[in-house]
Order: sequence, then structure tokens, then C-alpha cells
Amino acid sequence: MLLLGRPDVNGLRTNKNVKGLIKALGWRKDRHVRGAAATALGQLGDPRAVNPLIRALNDSDSGVRGAAATALGQLGDTRAVNPLITVIQNDEWSVREAAVAALGNIGAHAVGPLIASFQGQDEYVRRAAAEALGQIGDPRAADALISALDDESAPARQAAAEALGQIGDPDAVEPLIGALNDQNANVRKAAAAALDGLAWSPDRGATGAAYWVAKEQWKKCVKIAAIEPLIAVLHDDRVMEIRDAPATRTLVKIGARAVGPLIGSLNDQNGNVRQAASEALGQIGDPRAVEPLIGVLKDENEKVRRATAEALSRICDPLAVEPLIGVLKDNDRLVREDAVRALGKIGDPRAVEPLIAALHDHEEYVREDAAWALGKIGDPRAVEPLIGAFNDLNANVRMAAAAALDGLAWSPDTSAAGAAYWVAKQQWEKCVQIAAVEPLIAVLQDQSSSVREHAAWALGKIGDPRAVEPLIAALHDLPRSLDVQRAAASSLVSLYSSGVLDEGQKARVLAQRAFITYQDHVPEHEGVDSRDDETIGVDFPL
Repeated sequence: MLLLGRPDVNGLRTNKNVKGLIKALGWRKDRHVRGAAATALGQLGDPRAVNPLIRALNDSDSGVRGAAATALGQLGDTRAVNPLITVIQNDEWSVREAAVAALGNIGAHAVGPLIASFQGQDEYVRRAAAEALGQIGDPRAADALISALDDESAPARQAAAEALGQIGDPDAVEPLIGALNDQNANVRKAAAAALDGLAWSPDRGATGAAYWVAKEQWKKCVKIAAIEPLIAVLHDDRVMEIRDAPATRTLVKIGARAVGPLIGSLNDQNGNVRQAASEALGQIGDPRAVEPLIGVLKDENEKVRRATAEALSRICDPLAVEPLIGVLKDNDRLVREDAVRALGKIGDPRAVEPLIAALHDHEEYVREDAAWALGKIGDPRAVEPLIGAFNDLNANVRMAAAAALDGLAWSPDTSAAGAAYWVAKQQWEKCVQIAAVEPLIAVLQDQSSSVREHAAWALGKIGDPRAVEPLIAALHDLPRSLDVQRAAASSLVSLYSSGVLDEGQKARVLAQRAFITYQDHVPEHEGVDSRDDETIGVDFPL
């Protein structure tokens, strides 16, 4: 049959036109046509397609070669075994994988080549070979699959375990028991499932414990105290976040019995394991862990140091105070934060001076936590430094300092410190009542635009001439906030109306300029609400 135009592969398949599809398999103008023809021939299952499909294994396009290999597997003809072996040895990985799967479909005649494919092939082929051998179920493959349980590729090991379960060879029991301790959860789970099909039952010893861990039956693991297998699981190459690892939570539930092995794990070469051990020991809260945890406060891994500081904060043993004070100089901000919080929870007066120093840390979160910790300890030495923290540029630090002072039997008066306290508390009406002008002017430079806005608003209510220049500067608020500009302009209008402004015309021009800038930056569809009209948009009285 001569093909004059582009072959209609769908039509040829519908009409079961094998000869037409074979011709389409050789249509050089379009690789998609050739691939579709190969797929159709595999679906039809006509033996006349075997030799053409074998020839298609040499097609210039890898997609066509892969489709031809898959089709030959569907046809199940033993003539395809040797050509498919050649493909396994020479072609791209995707084609080799398709060829291995095809050999699996061919069955017993392919067992030898599939066993051989474990040698010198990439992990995808080895995995596919194991899957195919499991599908065939030939006992001759058992030894090769047992060897594959030690493959460097976790997917290949998993496929080998699954295949051994399908074959059902009793010689696989001991190797599969060994695979219960694999570092990969999928491999462990596959080994446990395979053992289920081999008339094997877990005991109450180490092997049984490893089995229940592999099955991820965590309640059972707690019941039998499967400590060692659970610690081994912490090496799992899938674990990305130790804090949420089920194995860690299970060790915590086991409790005191797990403390000794967990302490031993603090010296593990794997940082994830050391981190998990610290996490678990802190949650168990056994004082036996304090000295070993102190020993890893200087671990090279910052995640371990963080977990250790947090663990010590949970146990709250005074023995940890001096080591934690040393950690306040750690180069990792999160480690310093954890150490500060730990010292606050322990509450030992020895930490007061170091925590006062931490009020000047270059990281705002450390300064905030230091203020909180000083409040928890409740030492009067912290009063003046906490008052000094009202000058911090970060609103959260100031608020933490004010909250700490609340617990130190300190009350704000009408002095500058009292005014700064109410600004720190963000009690704006109170700031107006006591005319907290200087602290309000100071926070016009705050990192929080909300704080700057409310400070500008409060200064307008107070009506003090010292606020004029700072409010004029706030019309050019940086980092830019339209809300701050509106509040500053509104306050300047109030100050002008009260007769406070000396340079009223200048302020009027600046306010109108801010309004123009505001209009230029707001899309028309957003409009200007009534509050805008009452503040920025209003002209100063002439």
C-alpha cells in the first residue's frame, strides 16, 4: 500500500490496518507519526509487526525507539529479546528503561537478560529490571534481587524488595530483615511488606522493633520501646525537617527509656541526628541530658546549636546558665535568640548583665527577646537599661521593654521616661494627654509606618511648636508611606489653625505638594476618600 500523504494513524488503528501502520512506522517526515504507529502496532498485537518494530529500535528518534520497545513488550515475542538486550546496553536511559519493561512483559525468556541488566546500568534501568523480574516471578531472579538490596539507588533497592515479595523465595527473608534498617523509608516499607507475604512474623526484639518502625506503626513502636530503630530512622535521607519527624515524636513519647540512647546520638556524625536528639531530649525534659547538651552548645552545625539551646530552655537547669551566656556571642542570630529565651525561662540572676548587653545586639529579634527575658527574671538592675531601650528604633523592642518594666514594679511618671513608656506601649491617646512630644518626634523615624502615622497624628493633637519641623520632614516620609504623609499634613493644618506655625505659607506649599504627589501615585479608579479631602486636600487658611 503506497502512502501518498501524512498517514492517518488513528484511522489505520481503528481499521486494524497492520500493513498501513507498518508503512507509517517508516514515514521519515514526522517522528510523531512513527511513534504513534509503533504504539498502535503494540496495541493491536499482530505478530507481523515484530520485525518492523525491531528495526524501529534503530530509529533516529529516541521517542520512537522507546515506543517500539514498549510495543515489542506488548507483543511478547521471544524474537525481540536479543534486540532489546542490545538496546539496554547502548541506548538512552529512557529507551533502556522501556526495553527493560518490555523484557518483563515477554516473561521467562527475558529473565537472564534482566538479571544481567543489573550490571553497569543506570539506576532507572536497575529499578525497571527489578520491577520486571518481580512481575515475571521467576525464582531464578532471587539471588540477583537480593544483591540489589544493596544497590546505591534507593528506588532500585525498593523495587528489589517489592520483587522479592512477589517471587516469594524464603531465602529472601534474612536479607529483607536487613533492609528493615535501610536509610530510606520507602525501602524499609517495601521490605516489611515483602516479609508480610513470606509467612514471617515480627518478634518482640530488635528485628520486630525495626519491622514496626518500617511499617510506621508509631503507637506499636511506643509500646515495645523501639528505641534503636527509631534513632536509626533519623538518618533517613528523606527527612527534611527533624522537628516534625514522626520518629522524633515517638522517641519523646517513649520518654525516660530513650534518654540514654539519645544522649549517645548527640555524638553522631550526622547533623540531622544530633539535632533530632537535642529536640527529643529537650521535650522529654530529663535532667540527665543537661551536661551532654551543654557539650554540643558549640556544635559546628547552627541547627544543632539552636535545638540544644531550646532544649536547655525546656529543662530549665541552672547548670546551663554559664554555657548559655557564652552562646550570646554566637554568630548565628537564631542561636542567640534561643539562648536569650532559654536564659529568660531559667530565670537565674547571673544572666541579667549579659542580657542587658544583649539589648544592644545588632539583631532586633535578639534585643526584643532580651527585653522579654529580663522581664521574666525580674531583677531591678534591668530597670534603667530597659528604660534606655525605649530609644530603640524598633517598635517591637520598645514594646517588649515596656512589658518587661510592667513586671518590675516600675510605674511611669510624667518624666521623659514615662512619656517614652506610653509611646512604646503605643497608647496614643495617653501620649496626647501627657504631651509626650520628644518621644513622639523620635518615633517619626521608626521602622513601622503605622507607628510613624500615629505619632504624626498625636503631635498634631498636642499642638507643640517643636513638632513643626519634624512634621514637615514627615511630608517626605521615607520609606514612603502615604498614610504617614496624610497624618503629617493633617497635623500641620491643625498647628497652622492654632497659630503655631511661623512659616505657614511654606507648610501650605509642602502640604499641597504632598497631595499632588499622592494623586500622582494613586490610580484614578481608587479615588480619594473623604478622609483624604479633610487632610491632605484641604488648603491652609490664608
